Amino acid sequence: MSNIIIRKARQSDLKKIAELYKEAFSETYKEPWTIKTALERIKFYYKNKEILLIMDKSRMLGFIVFAIEPWHSGKRGVIIDMAIVKEFRRQGFGKMLVNYVEENCKNKKVKSMFVESMDETADYFKKFNYVPAWNVITKELK
Repeated sequence: MSNIIIRKARQSDLKKIAELYKEAFSETYKEPWTIKTALERIKFYYKNKEILLIMDKSRMLGFIVFAIEPWHSGKRGVIIDMAIVKEFRRQGFGKMLVNYVEENCKNKKVKSMFVESMDETADYFKKFNYVPAWNVITKELK
């Protein structure tokens, strides 16, 4: 795999991204994603955030979703979601995506990074020197 590139997602990529989203997030977080709900979320991201793909020729290996937001101390980069195709995990592709986003943010004068992470993936981001900052508290509405 010597033809690895990172590029912005295109409209034509959304269904493939949604398929990976459903697979990865249903497995990792035990969330009941369907192709329909995953595609709805990916379309939202496509309109409102940035989605980058890591590719080997025409094969998608994974994606990362991020945004640059205003923050009290200046601009803040936010990594929202990331997934790597199961057979390509633990080969450095996630690291490549995180590093790419961080460099992109530095070039845009971003002052800090933030990751929306669940307990299942928090340790992964600690490898990049991210530190826990606060807890997320959720509630199911009935």
